[in-house]
Amino acid sequence: MSQPDTSILPIEESFAIVERWRTVGPTEEERNDFIKRASAVVIDSDMVNEFLKKVSEVGKLGGRIDQIMCRLAVQMIWLLPNHWVMVVLVPEWKDFRMRYRDTMTTSMVTAESIRSILREFDAVYLAQVQNIQTEQDRLNAMAKMEYFISELEQWDKSQVVMRELLELKRDIDAFVAKFTVSMKQNVIAPLTSDIEAIDAEIIAAHNSIGILGGSGILRALELGAKASNVIASLQYHRDKKAEALKEVRRAVTLLNELVAPLEKARPKGKSTELPLPDIDAMLEDLVVFGEIWSAVSASETSHNLSITDRDWDGQIRSQTVQFNKILGRGLEAATNTGFKLQVKLAREVCTPLINGLTEYAEQVWSWLSIPPWG
Repeated sequence: MSQPDTSILPIEESFAIVERWRTVGPTEEERNDFIKRASAVVIDSDMVNEFLKKVSEVGKLGGRIDQIMCRLAVQMIWLLPNHWVMVVLVPEWKDFRMRYRDTMTTSMVTAESIRSILREFDAVYLAQVQNIQTEQDRLNAMAKMEYFISELEQWDKSQVVMRELLELKRDIDAFVAKFTVSMKQNVIAPLTSDIEAIDAEIIAAHNSIGILGGSGILRALELGAKASNVIASLQYHRDKKAEALKEVRRAVTLLNELVAPLEKARPKGKSTELPLPDIDAMLEDLVVFGEIWSAVSASETSHNLSITDRDWDGQIRSQTVQFNKILGRGLEAATNTGFKLQVKLAREVCTPLINGLTEYAEQVWSWLSIPPWG
């Protein structure tokens, strides 16, 4: 794990500093130093490339989940003619897949909307705040920021995507449990019993012929099925049931790994390989976007603001409100070094976020544009 470029402090000293920050806040020098260091990290090309790589993988993972959901639907349809229980389960699973695609469409549209908001926030509003020199500049910037705040209040889609994914995950978990129990009771157990019964008949047939010591050698060399149409018929029906059992077990395994993948099932070797697609992993990787989305329409929290305000939470709407309150204190506050550094950092943060949201939307569209049953 990488370490910061400053020396590591003893734990007691770290606790003491945090307690001082909690009580009276960091000094202006501490805050400005933090902002400068954060700014250096944000513009670091390696950091930005790593972020974009992760974003790209999230979008691709979404497509892999869609593919496995489609594959499971096909397997369920294959089971349908011989297993009546699938009549109910197949439509339910197809509905889950369409809900998933609808939610990912919403996530893509949301990402594109926030990208536009961030561009406007950076190029129009923060740029004007950053370039304040005169009293008229300050008043113009305040008017612009107030308009932007009112626009954000009309935009309230921050939690839609995460809520829909979580609800879908909950419903799929319940479906998988129901599907597993149903398959074991209504399909796996009867098929296993049938196979055991046919095996017994095949052994009895070999033993009845009574040559080469009974069934062992005959079965090992597959002579019985080749020499007797009776045994060949039994073997044929046994193989058909075994294949059906294999398909059912494969569907059950895939469903369970979709919601709770086994560690041993994850690919090993090359670092570029991604884990098997599963909804839990998707939710974990989408957290970063959930935070960005929730940032757009987050309600303003109650803060006792100062130029070196210690509660800057990075949320677009509340940050805009905070900046505007600082502008309201006069030209001196609006041109304060610490405030200017905060605005500069806010602008620098916008760039990787905009690029990340663009990459995410493009990756999701690359598989969403393919017809669901194409």
